[in-house]
Amino acid sequence: MANIHQAPLLFTPKPSRHLNYIIGLLHFLAVLAISQSALTLVYQIIVSLIFIINGVASIRYFENRRYTIKYDAAGGWQMAEKHHFVAITVLPSSVITPLVTFLHLELPIKQTHISTIVGKAALSQQKNLLIMADSLPANRYRQLLVTLKTAWKAKPLSPLI
Repeated sequence: MANIHQAPLLFTPKPSRHLNYIIGLLHFLAVLAISQSALTLVYQIIVSLIFIINGVASIRYFENRRYTIKYDAAGGWQMAEKHHFVAITVLPSSVITPLVTFLHLELPIKQTHISTIVGKAALSQQKNLLIMADSLPANRYRQLLVTLKTAWKAKPLSPLI
């Protein structure tokens, strides 16, 4: 049984070097494939530049993305991107592996006039987080995996309607 008075667990992933290598490799292979295509040299250069710019922008995006995930047995899962924690729901479609974790999250959005007109579907938004194993210290990544698995087992999934 979980101890409710236990301190909350905080996970703040840092930028992943492995993810940067993967993004760089995939964009390099795309440029290599373009260079072998039947396009004229001008089009090869243009399309290659687009892929290079996209690769650099993707790496910068993941390097600058900062967030913290908090788990408290009493309060559940929360996430903060700018020092303000918001309650989240980790969806069962999340994928947990020893090397990478894909978290599918549901976040509540602020109640507005439009969301009351649109209905319940507009009261939450879905977000995906990619957490590579090297973005946390090994023991913290393992602790995140165990916490995710045990939190799901402790809370049964609601039946589909």
